[in-house]
Amino acid sequence: MISIFDLKEMDYEELRSKIQITLSTFPILKSLYEKDFLDDLVEKRFHYHNHLLWLLVSGHPFAIVTWETISKYLNLLKDSDALSHFSEKLRHLSERVFQSYVTELEMAGYYREKGYKIELEPPISRSGKNPDFKAEWNEHRVFFEVKNLFIDELIRMDDVDSQVHGRFGKIDSRFVFGFSYRPLALQMKHLKPLQTFVEERFAELEKREEISLPLSFFFPDKKDPIVEVKVWGRPRKLDHGYLAGTVVGAFGLPGGSKNIRRKISKKISQLPKEEANVIVVELGHSFYDELDIQDALFGDEGIRVNLKDFSTRVVRGSDRIFDSRKNTRLSAVIYY
Repeated sequence: MISIFDLKEMDYEELRSKIQITLSTFPILKSLYEKDFLDDLVEKRFHYHNHLLWLLVSGHPFAIVTWETISKYLNLLKDSDALSHFSEKLRHLSERVFQSYVTELEMAGYYREKGYKIELEPPISRSGKNPDFKAEWNEHRVFFEVKNLFIDELIRMDDVDSQVHGRFGKIDSRFVFGFSYRPLALQMKHLKPLQTFVEERFAELEKREEISLPLSFFFPDKKDPIVEVKVWGRPRKLDHGYLAGTVVGAFGLPGGSKNIRRKISKKISQLPKEEANVIVVELGHSFYDELDIQDALFGDEGIRVNLKDFSTRVVRGSDRIFDSRKNTRLSAVIYY
C-alpha cells in the first residue's frame, strides 16, 4: 500500500498513470483537475503534506470512499453549480483543509438528497462572509455554516508531524524509535535542533559496548521536555533506522469548552439576522467529544451540594452559547 512518504520515491510517469486510473474510475474529477494542475501536483510529490496527490494515486480504501463521496455529491449538486464552487476548495494539498471542504460538500449534498433546494454561499452581506449554503423547502429556508473549529491549530500540528516523518523516517543509525509530545508544543523552529539532538544521542549510543533497550531521551532536557524520544530496539531486516511513530502525549487543545464557545461565537456574526441558522461543528480530531460540545452550548456541567442534607444535583454554568438573551441568530448546532 502506498503511503504519503512513498510519493517522493515514485517517478513522474508512474504517478501520472495512477492518477489517470482514478480519473477514469471517477470521471467527474476531470472537471476539477485539468492537466496543468495535475502536472504541478506531481511536481510537489516531495512535499510531505501532499494529501491530495496521495488520494489520487494510492488506491487505498479510504481514498476510494473519499472519491465516491465527492463524486456522488458533486453530481447531486450540479444544478447548484457545485463544480465551479468546489473547484478551488478541493485543490488543497493539506488533509485537514481538504477534508473540511469535503464535509461542507457532504452536508449540502445530504440535504439536496433529501429534496431540499440548495444554494451555495448565498450572498447576505457585502463583506463576502456569507454562510456556506442555504437549504429551502416550500416557504422554509435554513442557512448553514460548516466549520472545522480547530482547523488552524490542526494544520500547524499536521505540518510539524509531516516534517518530523520526512526528517526521521529513515536515518543512518540503526535504531527504531518513537516521539511523544504535547499538542502544539513541538513547532517548526524545534525541528533542526531536535534532529541534531537525536543524531548526537544516537552517535553516543553507537559507541557503547552494551545498550539496555528500550530507553528514553528528553529534548531539550528532562526538566522541561518538549519531546520524549523513546528508543525501542534495532531493525531486524533493514540496514537503516527509522521513526516507528509519533504520539500526541496529552488529550485536548488549550481552553476546553471555553475555547469551543469562543470559536462558535465568532461564526455567529456571519449568519443572517431574523433567519433560521445552523452551525455544523466538525472537530476533525479526538481531543474533544460530544460532551465538550454540550458544555460549550449549555454551560459547563457541575454538581451543586445542599449542605443541609448533602443532596446533590447537576447544574450548568452561566457561560453558554444557547441563551435567550444572546446568540439569538443561532437556531441549532450539528455535531458532525
